[in-house]
Amino acid sequence: MNGILISPDHDNRCALVQSVDVLPGEDGDFDLKFVYKLLGCDLVQILDVDQASALAGHSAVLDEEGCLKPARGYLLIPQLYPLPLAGKVLLLGLDSCEGDMIDAQVGEEVVRGLVAGAWCDPRKAYELTKQHEDQIAAAYPGVIVVRTSESIAANIPRD
Repeated sequence: MNGILISPDHDNRCALVQSVDVLPGEDGDFDLKFVYKLLGCDLVQILDVDQASALAGHSAVLDEEGCLKPARGYLLIPQLYPLPLAGKVLLLGLDSCEGDMIDAQVGEEVVRGLVAGAWCDPRKAYELTKQHEDQIAAAYPGVIVVRTSESIAANIPRD
């Protein structure tokens, strides 16, 4: 299965985009062990993409705990997710009838256009995430809000 891998390039403060072959598992579906290795993580989250975006009909596979890990920078891709993401993101197509992952239906050039300027420094990632958390806490006073912003704050370089 073909996917598109989006990787942060911290040295150049940008996102790299490349096509990748996602190896199938024994059941013919994508192999989670391979995806864990590809993304460099132990736990993944799968996001369905907004159907109004250029990535409609796709899912994004990302590191579930990425924002809790030390990071030199983040990716902010609003067409994919409204908050900064840490680590790599794998785009795969989504079969709307079956709900299965399929080949990515979007081209690398489209994704490159969407991620141009996506790199975001820890300060900005902290501000955006904290603002979102504060909005949730204000709207739902009884809800426990996991403060991912605190983990991001630990990655802000001290001047």
